Amino acid sequence: VFGSLLAEVQDTVNKMNGESRARENRINTMVDFLRQEEVPMALEKRLVNWADFNLRCMQKTMAKQSVMDMVPEYIQRPLAAHLHHGLLLSIPLFRDITDMCRDDFVLDLWQMLLPQTFSPFVSIATSDPRTGQANDRMYVIVVGTAILQEQGNIVATYHPGDYFGEYALLGSDLNEDLGESSTVQASIDEASEAHAYHGKRTES
Repeated sequence: VFGSLLAEVQDTVNKMNGESRARENRINTMVDFLRQEEVPMALEKRLVNWADFNLRCMQKTMAKQSVMDMVPEYIQRPLAAHLHHGLLLSIPLFRDITDMCRDDFVLDLWQMLLPQTFSPFVSIATSDPRTGQANDRMYVIVVGTAILQEQGNIVATYHPGDYFGEYALLGSDLNEDLGESSTVQASIDEASEAHAYHGKRTES
């Protein structure tokens, strides 16, 4: 069994190396096309940076899932704890929980979070009580930054480890944490990766 596991690990490493080469090939193909079309250098750089960021996020997610799938469940949880535990416990909402089951709860929550990537300017979440538009997800910023705007003014910046939309954990769509007429979007000058939890509204 041990020998079989080592072989699977080696196969995963080889696959990751192959994916790295595939990413480089895709980026090079993209650069060739952009230059054939005489795309301005500044725009080319933005496009290539976004494509590289997005591909890296996708490959990292697939690599993590591949490793998780090939190891038994009793090893999955310690691995998940190593990868994500510190990030979630840096959030006061979870850090201040005193229950002895806190660590298991945090790991279970992370398993329900889905990675999402956002290009610059793209809206991540919006709340506007005037139109009934409400955010129903909790987001944790993993890479990059996001900005919070209220009535067109930037009032806060979120960095890796920051979070918003935590009321979704309670099934609330009232968006007390975002405020009125608020929008969170990926930072203007860089892409962002966030992990999102879709809260289900509880019926009263």
